[in-house]
Amino acid sequence: MEIGDYKGAVEDFSETIRLDPINVEAYNNRGMAYLRMGLEDKALNDFTKGIDLNPEYWKSYFNRGILYSENKEHNKAIEDFSEVIRLDPANAEAYNNRGICYAEIEEFEKAILDFTQAIKLKHDYNEAYFNRGVCHQKIEEHQKAIDDFSEVIRINPSDSEAFYRRGLSYYNLKMKEKALSDLKKAVDLGYDLAREFLRKNYKIDY
Repeated sequence: MEIGDYKGAVEDFSETIRLDPINVEAYNNRGMAYLRMGLEDKALNDFTKGIDLNPEYWKSYFNRGILYSENKEHNKAIEDFSEVIRLDPANAEAYNNRGICYAEIEEFEKAILDFTQAIKLKHDYNEAYFNRGVCHQKIEEHQKAIDDFSEVIRINPSDSEAFYRRGLSYYNLKMKEKALSDLKKAVDLGYDLAREFLRKNYKIDY
């Protein structure tokens, strides 16, 4: 959608709000349009207004949580995603997003629990497997990281960063042939950091 389309959407939702000042969905949708236009303050105001009007409408919390997360206000985002989970306990995306925020503030165990719950709720949730694998790497649980990145690769065999990260974990476990294979595959898929790692640690210009 072009900016002009979002402006039109804002006008339409504003008219809806004028006619129906307690229309929570209109505030949420206008907030999303503002967000895509880069008008974050206006988006925040609309999401918060929606929550004030109906504290049980989870989409307003979810979208405000996204906004807080993008602005590195991770604790506020965690609070909002926790509200989403309270209101909609089967929301896999809310668990995944809260997990990302926990990882950003280096609460990796809490993050892993959230990613695990996201995967239980949504099978083959590629992003949650990937995020959990990164957290396992952060706390040196490399076999668990390998398992997660293997799931990512099963779901998306062209994920270059998953091959790279699995290769790093193999390398840390001294499984250097498997690491070499994954790192070469990552290079083949266009992941330049893998090429740098091969040059530095294998003395290979691949």
